[in-house]
Amino acid sequence: MILNLIRFFLSSSHYITSYYITSNTTIMKGLTITGFLLLAVSALLFYLTTDFTVEEIRMSHVMGTLAGIGIGLIIGGIVGYSSKGSAIKEEERRKEFVRLQKEKEDLEKQAAELARRENELQGQRQNPQI
Repeated sequence: MILNLIRFFLSSSHYITSYYITSNTTIMKGLTITGFLLLAVSALLFYLTTDFTVEEIRMSHVMGTLAGIGIGLIIGGIVGYSSKGSAIKEEERRKEFVRLQKEKEDLEKQAAELARRENELQGQRQNPQI
């Protein structure tokens, strides 16, 4: 039962962390390392208290496991929310920058066109052809 819970937790945490790692790699790598360290500490404490025997597993062990999973999901949600917000802001800045670059190019083209027309008009005024 405990092994099934650990397998479920590891498989779901892999899905969650792989999604968030694409968003913000440095924060998620640190959290993943911290998560594995805490998992190792909990396994050590579990070994010291029960010698990994199924008969000695009590309700407090299950509650502790569920609480750890819940806290991990809460922290993961907070980090994911903050990294998604910063990613959205960065994307908006990138789009605004591209829009401003296009606008600048259009204004430069218009300025070049106006300068060309002005040169043509000045040339026509200096050399009127009848």
